[in-house]
Amino acid sequence: MKYFYSFIILIFFLGCEKNKTSWPANAEIPEEIKDEKFYKTLQQVIDITEKNNIEVYNINVTFTENQIYFFTSEIIEDCMYGDYYQLPIKINHKDYALILTNNKFLNNHIDFKDLMYVPELQHITMICYYFDGLAFAYRKNEIGEYQLIKVLHYDFLNDDFILGEDQEYFPIMEKPELVEEIQ
Repeated sequence: MKYFYSFIILIFFLGCEKNKTSWPANAEIPEEIKDEKFYKTLQQVIDITEKNNIEVYNINVTFTENQIYFFTSEIIEDCMYGDYYQLPIKINHKDYALILTNNKFLNNHIDFKDLMYVPELQHITMICYYFDGLAFAYRKNEIGEYQLIKVLHYDFLNDDFILGEDQEYFPIMEKPELVEEIQ
C-alpha cells in the first residue's frame, strides 16, 4: 500500500512540474493583463529589443483578430496622439509604458477599465520625428500562442509590414516631411 501512495505522490509532483511555467520566481503578471500568452510575448519583445541595444520605454500594442503588432521605442515622452489607453507596468524591475490602441480586440487581453484613457486630440502637441525602436508582428497559432512572423527596425519598415486584413486597425499615418533648418 505504501508503494501505491508513493506512486500517487510521484504522479502529483510530476503533474505539477509539467504545468509549471518558466516565469522567474519574482515575476508577476500585472493584474490588468488577462492573457498569459500575451504577457510571454511582451517579455519576448522586450528581450529582443534590449538585446539589439535599444533601451525600451514605450511599447505600442495593436491587437487584431489573429495578430499582435508591437512597436518598441526608446522615447520617454508621449509622442502618440488620440484614442488609446496607457498602462504603466514593471517587468524584471524595470518600468515600461504600454500604449494600447483602442479597438474591439483589446478587451480580450487587457482589463482597461482602470487605465488612463487618452482621447483623440484635435491638435497634436508633440511629434517625434526620429527615434530608435523595433516593430514586431506576431500571429496566433492553432493552440493560441503567438509566434513571431516579422521583426524590423523602424528604418526598414515597408508598406507590407502590416498584413492586408489588419490595415483597418491602423490609422493612416503619413510620414512627415522633413523641413530644412533655416540658418
